[in-house]
Amino acid sequence: RGKEPDIPYQPWALEYTMKQFPPTGPESAFERTTDPHIHTCEPLGLARIYMYPGKTRFVQTPEAVYLLHELGPAYRVVWMNAKHPEDPDPQYWGHSIGWYENDDTLVVDTIGVNDRSWLDQLGHPRTERFHLIERYKRASATEIELEMTVDDPGAYTKPWPGRRNFLKSETGFLRYQWVCSVRDNNAHYEKVGRDGNTGTTTFGK
Repeated sequence: RGKEPDIPYQPWALEYTMKQFPPTGPESAFERTTDPHIHTCEPLGLARIYMYPGKTRFVQTPEAVYLLHELGPAYRVVWMNAKHPEDPDPQYWGHSIGWYENDDTLVVDTIGVNDRSWLDQLGHPRTERFHLIERYKRASATEIELEMTVDDPGAYTKPWPGRRNFLKSETGFLRYQWVCSVRDNNAHYEKVGRDGNTGTTTFGK
C-alpha cells in the first residue's frame, strides 16, 4: 500500500491513504479501522463494491441496464445511449450512462460521485472529480471480464487501470442480503476487535 507502481498518487492522496487503517488485508487493523463503511455504513460504492464476495445481477431493459448488488442491498442505473447532466449533484453511485461497443462490450461511464466512500478496502480516496470508465465483456458462457479506468485528477496525477473477473454463480442471486448495520458492526467489534484494542472506540459514534 502506497507503493503500487500503477497508482499515480497526488501527494495528499498518498498521505491520506497511509493514515488509514484497513479492516482487512495484509495491513489490516480492525480494532483501529477508519473505514467509513464500518463506522457509519457509508455505501461501499465504486469500485469497492466488487472487492467483496457478494453477487451482482445485470437486468437489461431498452432504457437502462440495472446492476443489482447483494451488498447493501444496492443498485445502480446505467442509462443507455443517454447523456450526463451538465452539473450532476454528487451522489454515492454517481450518474452512469452506457452503450455497447462491438456488440459484445458494455461500456459504463460514471461521473457525479461524492468523496465520502473509499475507492477500495485499503483506504484509497476519491474526490468529486472522480470519473470511472468500466468495460464489461463476456469472456465465456460463465465468465465476464471487467476493465476499469480510474480518472480522478483531484487525487491522482493521471488515469490508472483496474481489472476484475466474475464467474457465474451456482447458488443464485440474493441467497443472502448483506445489510450494513452500525448495531451489528458494534456487536462484531465487541466479539472480535476488543482484544486487540487498548482504547474505547465505538463504531457509529
